[in-house]
Amino acid sequence: MEIKILMLVCLLDRQKKIMGKEEENTSTSLSIIFYIIRKVIHMSETITVTGKAKLSIPPDTICVNLLMETIRDTYEETMEASTKSLNMLREVLKSEGFEKKDIITTKYLVDLEYDTYKDHDLVKKKFVGFKCCHFMKIEFPIDGKRLSRMVSLFTICPVCLDFSIHYMIGDMEQAKNNLLEKAVMDSRNKAQLIARASGVEIGKVQSINYSWEENKVFHESVKYSRETICEQAICYTEDNLDIEPDVLELTDVVTITYNILS
Repeated sequence: MEIKILMLVCLLDRQKKIMGKEEENTSTSLSIIFYIIRKVIHMSETITVTGKAKLSIPPDTICVNLLMETIRDTYEETMEASTKSLNMLREVLKSEGFEKKDIITTKYLVDLEYDTYKDHDLVKKKFVGFKCCHFMKIEFPIDGKRLSRMVSLFTICPVCLDFSIHYMIGDMEQAKNNLLEKAVMDSRNKAQLIARASGVEIGKVQSINYSWEENKVFHESVKYSRETICEQAICYTEDNLDIEPDVLELTDVVTITYNILS
């Protein structure tokens, strides 16, 4: 923008030098140049406004995260035992209507497992075996009674299993889109308000600065291990986990620059 103005100013100086020879033509040229300069300066007048949005959405989906751990002396024994445990888990959950495709693997790790111990003043490691950590999740529409029956199945399942229960939004993309739309509308409404108070109007959008920051989109309401349940002798009925989760708060921000019209 500055370069364009500088070029026009140089052109103006040149026209001034020849004013004596071609006064009438020069006057017309100067009028055109001044008009262009005003347009260029006008284009540089902008207003930048940040729009904010907030949505309170009740969760509609339960996500149960599972961790199944298996340790054996050899890699082959670990893999065999882990597969056997997974098949048992699938069979148990099948009675509650969960199919194989509903139990989704999110992470699968196999590593060497060691115990540490002290030998006089030295800390040493002792090989225990191969450890397999199988992370899974199961998602379904909120149903407290179905959740309670599932947890009851975990207590009788002959598998070393830890789990946590989350309440979340099923269609997160739609929630993000609604949130962004509200933020853009908030930015424009603020810009129009400022423009009216200043006696001008806003024009087209010149630039948009936006970056989605991941919100916390779940509530971790319950977290148990199978050992904890057994130790506390928790007995689940269909009403034990009929929880009413709190709404999820989502926020978003977008910064938009508008041209100002005179």
